[in-house]
Amino acid sequence: MMTHERSTYYQHKQSRSFLASIIPMVMKLMAMKHRIGRDLKRAYHNQAEMPSSFKRKFIVKSHEIDRHIIWTISPKSNSTDQVVLYLHGGAYLYGLSGEYWTMIEEMIHHTKATYIIPDYPLVPEFTATDVHGFVQKVYDWVAESRDVSKITFLGDSAGAGLVLGFTHTLMIERKKLPKQVIALSPWLDVSLDNPDIAEIENKDPLLSSKGLKLVGKAYAGEWNTKDPRISPIYGNFKGFPPITVFISTYDILYADVEKWRNQISDHDIQISFNVYPKLFHDWLIVPILKESQLVLKRLGELISE
Repeated sequence: MMTHERSTYYQHKQSRSFLASIIPMVMKLMAMKHRIGRDLKRAYHNQAEMPSSFKRKFIVKSHEIDRHIIWTISPKSNSTDQVVLYLHGGAYLYGLSGEYWTMIEEMIHHTKATYIIPDYPLVPEFTATDVHGFVQKVYDWVAESRDVSKITFLGDSAGAGLVLGFTHTLMIERKKLPKQVIALSPWLDVSLDNPDIAEIENKDPLLSSKGLKLVGKAYAGEWNTKDPRISPIYGNFKGFPPITVFISTYDILYADVEKWRNQISDHDIQISFNVYPKLFHDWLIVPILKESQLVLKRLGELISE
């Protein structure tokens, strides 16, 4: 563990597991790297349907804001008073697919917290203006009945960029901040103009900078792509709640995480970077991986602290 100002840096030393080395091969065979741009053009959205098994396993409630569902899911036993506002990944284009629900189930088991999961608006029908407006309404609704000091913001990929960007909004508006922010494989800059991305592009079996740039521009809408609410790498993090980041090196978003880590010393902030070599983007969506189980265990520790 390396310490830099108020930040810490951890690099996983164990060799990549066998399954983690096989999955990228499957991704390449399925040409998953090219689907984002294609799906944006045809405005494809998968349905965000919660598995029916959740109602047997957990206490489930639902609420609607602006005709979008917000699920509140709690363990049936041994639950804590901690609350997680989880914003899912999917490049601001895809909804809560099956692999996300599998990950959510594992996170609930490991953290024993109550999860609030909004089905937020997606591109191309909506832009960042709509998404942030909706998340603000969700947060206000949650804060009415919950102790904000016990709320963790958790997001992966685009959702991680969203929780960081939305926290900037709360800072600007001087509203109460969450206990902490946890960012899994965060999308920090929707413009993707970091030249270091090119060095990782061929190693990433899932994400294409070309496709993400198209989605990032659509998501930004009328906002500048350098606006820290959608590209938090350009924000001022002084006064931010503690941040924990998990990222892999075979992920094109790793380039901006490294750029961010190198500039973060200019801010008075508590932040932890956790780097896992040679894994694919957002590997936690495959919870059976040894590397995912390690992160799930750490999430349990962070959220219960």
